[in-house]
Amino acid sequence: MTVKSVNVLRDYADYLFVATPLLEVRVQKVTGGKILARVPQLGRLKALTLSGAGINSAIARDLLTATTFDQIPVLDLSHNPIGDPVHRELVAKFGDRLRIGPPHHVGQ
Repeated sequence: MTVKSVNVLRDYADYLFVATPLLEVRVQKVTGGKILARVPQLGRLKALTLSGAGINSAIARDLLTATTFDQIPVLDLSHNPIGDPVHRELVAKFGDRLRIGPPHHVGQ
């Protein structure tokens, strides 16, 4: 299932997860990692795709501190402007479960 924004996912999570046995979700736009982290139903997913969703280093840092994502087998953060220090922390925390490209450098 694809949802337009993290706000839509947050607002309708109870309905979506009861109405359908969701295994994979793709969010097109993430404006705050803390909002996403407050959707506990995400922990039930087999894959969460946030590719190209506008996740910067600050938002990615919020994802690092949340336990919501600890059990998701596949977390796709590719095609996002995440800087090198946070990029390394993500790789260290999520390991092989993480799909991510190279770190973003200022001026690219």
